[in-house]
Amino acid sequence: MQQSLFDLHPGHGLASSRESVSDCLKDEILESLLALASVKGIGFKTLQTMFDSGFLWQVWDWSLSEIRQHWSQILGNYKPELARAIHDDKCRLREIGHEELNALRREDVFFSPLGHDSYPPAFRRLPEPPRWIFGRGQLEVLHSTSVVGMVGTRNPSEQGKNLAYRCATELVRRNIVVLSGLARGIDQQAHLGAVHYYGQSIGILGHGIRSSYTKAQQAILSRLLENEGAVLSEYLPSERPSRGRFLRRNELLAAMSRTLIPVECPSLKSGTGATIRRAMKLNTPVVGILPAGATEQSLIASEANLSSLGHPVFTVMGDKSDRFWDHLRSIVQDHDWEPDPRPRQERLFRNIETQLLAASKRVELDPAAIDRLAERLKCKLARRDGG
Repeated sequence: MQQSLFDLHPGHGLASSRESVSDCLKDEILESLLALASVKGIGFKTLQTMFDSGFLWQVWDWSLSEIRQHWSQILGNYKPELARAIHDDKCRLREIGHEELNALRREDVFFSPLGHDSYPPAFRRLPEPPRWIFGRGQLEVLHSTSVVGMVGTRNPSEQGKNLAYRCATELVRRNIVVLSGLARGIDQQAHLGAVHYYGQSIGILGHGIRSSYTKAQQAILSRLLENEGAVLSEYLPSERPSRGRFLRRNELLAAMSRTLIPVECPSLKSGTGATIRRAMKLNTPVVGILPAGATEQSLIASEANLSSLGHPVFTVMGDKSDRFWDHLRSIVQDHDWEPDPRPRQERLFRNIETQLLAASKRVELDPAAIDRLAERLKCKLARRDGG
């Protein structure tokens, strides 16, 4: 392939697809990305520019002189040692890329480049969308138009933690997808509230998908994936976290959210404040919540901060919560807000089925035993419900 699928996008110089990226080309892009990322001296920004121009996957067909020419034209800062390293080590680099691609498949990591049908459409809102994403879980959930982002301080009050958890449970009862960043504090409480009620949740990372997780993050991540959620990152799988990457993560959160709920934000100079500012630039509605009878100073400060920026703050977990739900309905009008237990029931049943199938390898289960279990469950549920 000698022609790039991408042109510079008018206005901000970004790559935009002239045609859909096929599954075949998607794999070629991933293999090339992983191969060239292994070359010392080629960084994340250079890989993005290589992707924008088609250099990333076309370079394998070029001679050394062609690599030099295209490098100078496309990448600007020509580095002869890198051009020669690519040319002289093509076979080894492609083998590295192929092995890494297969390793990611074994780990159930998906890859979605800009231009492919699987790419999350919400990210196209960004002035500079991710050129690709890596992730685990259900790709389909990333296309949901009913995603609500929840963010907040890493050091929340007890009232704040309870508020995030309760709000998330009420959102998933209405089949909203809860989005957050898996960070300690409010983020984790939002994810927990969603997954404990078998709702869908999405986590966006400020590091690679393979990077280390705390025990709390790993536990949440397991539940999130069990319940048809997803975790994603635009960074290469083994990239470590950094402040800049977390700030970029906040931008992706703001882009994917139909509305953003900062649960506890005592300071606008925080990461939560940065997410609010990014949401405002993207015209993502920001909505504050406050528990009835709030006494924590950090929650009161959060209300003042949001009000100072012109965002509404609603009392919830009390008699006035209807105003909050009415406001959300006015924002996400294409969603059925009536509580529907069926999707969460199906996830619960699938989890039970998975556990039974796993247990059947150790304990013999005949059809009659399954029937007896079903009858016992029916009786217990009837007694619980007063039947």
